[in-house]
Amino acid sequence: MKRILLLALSFSAFANTAHLPLDLTFEESLKLYKDFKRNKAQSSLIKNSTEFNVLGNTFEAYDDDMRLVINSGSRLSQWLRKINTQPSTSAQPVRLTSQGTQRGIPVERPSKYSPKIVSERFATLKERMPKEVFDILYGTKPIPSTLPSGVTKEEFIQMARYASGLYQTATRWNMMQPYMRGLIARSARDIRGYLFLKKLDQAKTIIANIDSYNEEQQATLLRALVDICHNATNNKAGCTEAINKPSNRAHLAQAYDIYMPRAEMVYKSFFEISNPRTDIEWVPAGPNVMRVVFKNIQDPEIAKWLKENVEDEFKLDKENFSLELNYIPGNSGTAFLEFKPGVTPHVSGGNKIVMDSNTDIQEYGVRWTIRHEFGHILRLPDCYTEFYDTKEQVMVNYQLDTTDLMCSRAGLMNERIYQELKKHYQK
Repeated sequence: MKRILLLALSFSAFANTAHLPLDLTFEESLKLYKDFKRNKAQSSLIKNSTEFNVLGNTFEAYDDDMRLVINSGSRLSQWLRKINTQPSTSAQPVRLTSQGTQRGIPVERPSKYSPKIVSERFATLKERMPKEVFDILYGTKPIPSTLPSGVTKEEFIQMARYASGLYQTATRWNMMQPYMRGLIARSARDIRGYLFLKKLDQAKTIIANIDSYNEEQQATLLRALVDICHNATNNKAGCTEAINKPSNRAHLAQAYDIYMPRAEMVYKSFFEISNPRTDIEWVPAGPNVMRVVFKNIQDPEIAKWLKENVEDEFKLDKENFSLELNYIPGNSGTAFLEFKPGVTPHVSGGNKIVMDSNTDIQEYGVRWTIRHEFGHILRLPDCYTEFYDTKEQVMVNYQLDTTDLMCSRAGLMNERIYQELKKHYQK
């Protein structure tokens, strides 16, 4: 047990990592990857081969398939654009995404990807996709303005969704490479072990009697203990050695007591507000209204769009709760909105929402994004994670609650968010 206790209960600062939403649309991925390629030659981080190629030639065997898949993105985009400009489809264009197609990535079924996985899925696609469609997307056959012969619109959409998903996976892998060191370190925020033990009735008793369980059950318990130790220490190798050391077997329940509270802190950090705003008014007496100020927006259409989206999202009928957004001249500490071409939407410095000026503000994805980003203005954190698993040699990501606005595009304002806002702002 001594080796377990000697593991430092502290966190190292994670290296810079990309802020890239998990559930991007095909169009967003196309734009982001175009920007990535354009900036690649200019970025010292990306040009530094020791940083960019942390994994060496681990996945070199899959380079050809990766290139084909990535090249298909622009061809699929052109094909969709040509189809949708035809009079026969302009009224009902071919769309790959909508609010109804947002599914989320639950903890129980995380997304895992790598060039090897892309290659395997590409092989499946080759077997199932009609040759005519394959030759257009992955070959040099001219891109038509019509659907493939003998293929219905619904069938084409299904094929295009699979192809676009594969493209998004391949480009996401490439865009994450400059941040690989940070993504490896970020595996310390993988809270699946904590969630498994949290749901386990009498977990400490079970761990204390681990030898009475079968081999598979023991392995599952040990993995979960390694995970919570990793959450607490950011030392996966040390945790693996200590937890699996035979001489520590009798002290695993003590390890559970030590590391579980720290793992819980990591879990809560995905949901809890830190550094709350000081310019929000929400008094207990009277109407249950949270009043938030925002710097004046000169364009009346944009001002109306922001107010309508924010107030429509941040309300809860069961609590008779609503948010009221009020525009003021403001100062350096007032939240404000800025549009820039080609950016990934984000909040900078806690006050500035940055949105992409090249997007249609009425698109579902853009409307969801401004609501999510406004959550960050209220200091709500993202409740999703992504990291590189060095053992499985895959990137892993998941959303802690697919019904939550701050976790997933399938999510909305909910009771959890309301209670967190109330705890910090109602006074």
